[in-house]
Amino acid sequence: MSQIAASFLHRCFAPEETIAILLRSQDAAAAPMQRVVRLEQALETRYLAWLSYENQHGRNNVYVAANPLHRGSRKRTKESIASDGWPIQA
Repeated sequence: MSQIAASFLHRCFAPEETIAILLRSQDAAAAPMQRVVRLEQALETRYLAWLSYENQHGRNNVYVAANPLHRGSRKRTKESIASDGWPIQA
């Protein structure tokens, strides 16, 4: 599972980008957890193992925001988005 997640993150984000990860439980009473981390941290074996554990044990679904965030961002806000997607080639 961690290899699939690592491959996905490598394809979606460039080295040194800041990404937002959301862990949301299917239990509506449970508060979601958000983590804003550098890509390198998310790719660490221990971090991927934690995400995998949260997902596999039915505790949380794991979501990754589509856009990288500005370095130092702590929230997933419109102002925090570093880029608005892939550059369009003419």
